[in-house]
Amino acid sequence: EKMDCYKVTAGAGDNGAEGRQRAHEAEDSRVLLWKRNPLPKYAENMYYFSELALTLNAPESGTAPTDSRRRPDQRLMENGRWDEANAEKQRLEEKQRLSRKKREAEAARATEDGKEG
Repeated sequence: EKMDCYKVTAGAGDNGAEGRQRAHEAEDSRVLLWKRNPLPKYAENMYYFSELALTLNAPESGTAPTDSRRRPDQRLMENGRWDEANAEKQRLEEKQRLSRKKREAEAARATEDGKEG
C-alpha cells in the first residue's frame, strides 16, 4: 500500500567487536516515498490496471506518424474490437510481406543488372 524510507544509523554491536554493528532506523526520519492510489471504479474490466497504466497507450495529438499508438489494429484492440483488430493485423502483416518480396525482387534485379553492365 505504501513505501517509506528511514535514515539508518550504525551502532556498536552487543559485544562491541569491530565489524559487528547493528543498524538502527531513526523513526523521526521517516519519509513517504510512494503511496498506492486507489484503482478506478471499472478496474475489474481493465485488468486491474491503475489510472496511469490505462493512460500510457492513449492516443495523443502531435505524435509521430510511426508511433505504434497510431496503428489501426492497436486502436481497434484498445477499443475492445478484438475480431476487427485481428483481421486488421493480418491485413497489415500480409501487406508488409508483399512489400518485402517486392523489395527483394527489385534488389535481385539490380544485382543482375550490375553483373551484366
